[in-house]
Amino acid sequence: MASYTVPQGLRLFMASTGVSAWGPMLAMSLLSLVPLIVLFLVFQRRLIEGIATTGLK
Repeated sequence: MASYTVPQGLRLFMASTGVSAWGPMLAMSLLSLVPLIVLFLVFQRRLIEGIATTGLK
């Protein structure tokens, strides 16, 4: 089985004729965003604290 990056994998769902598989393409893009959303939710407090303390002198 061939391995692709996310943009290349999403491109496989686009047809050159203009007919695209929108359902699977949207599902794959949602699945590719889930790890980023989870990381943001886990480290949200540290990110906000870092931004807040950057402006203090």
